[in-house]
Amino acid sequence: TALPTDALGTEYFIMSYYPLSGIYYPLLAEASVVAIAPNTRVHVEFLLYRGITVTYNGVPYDENKPLVVDMVNAYDVLQIQAESSSDLSGTRIYSENNKRIAVFSGNILTDIAGTQQNYQRDHIIEQMPPSYVWGRSYNIVPFPLANTGSQVKIGVVNAGTQIQYPGDTSVRPQNIAGNYITKDITDSEYVHFTGNSTMFVAQFPKNTITGSRTYPAMTLIPPEEQYLN
Repeated sequence: TALPTDALGTEYFIMSYYPLSGIYYPLLAEASVVAIAPNTRVHVEFLLYRGITVTYNGVPYDENKPLVVDMVNAYDVLQIQAESSSDLSGTRIYSENNKRIAVFSGNILTDIAGTQQNYQRDHIIEQMPPSYVWGRSYNIVPFPLANTGSQVKIGVVNAGTQIQYPGDTSVRPQNIAGNYITKDITDSEYVHFTGNSTMFVAQFPKNTITGSRTYPAMTLIPPEEQYLN
């Protein structure tokens, strides 16, 4: 899905993926930022306590050292890739002076279920919606042919958000903006969950070692607030 420029924003929280196994390739989580206007300053703040490290122009950046980049021309592109086997999910990207930007994220080549089958790895990517379009109420349905189910990532835009997930009383308030939890659902499971503040959600169908047509994918889940009658 490609978003038109009038649907873009100035703040984003991204979803990406890093697999359980990374034996054959450097399976790097990545993100890209596109400037819409010249002289756009972009900030990239990495989620705390996730061990994220990114190198830009030979300089390492992490949760204690946000990345700030001046994008001189319209349509300049910034690309970052996580190092140290880390996931970029929950990274906050925003611009100054109300200058809109476009943000894309995913992984250069990954599996979802943690298998070691090269032919079941693939590139995943989505264009991220800005923070203000996410919501508080979501529905998850199974993927066709995903016979081993899916993984669902649920992230929070605001610190202190309580995720109400069915059958799970252990989910505590997420005290860091961008923090996320991961849930597994079966190939026949339908899930409805809510939060007391804005959440961003992605679903990843699992690929399997044998007998499945399912390849890695990432799908952003729209909130009920975006549904039409």
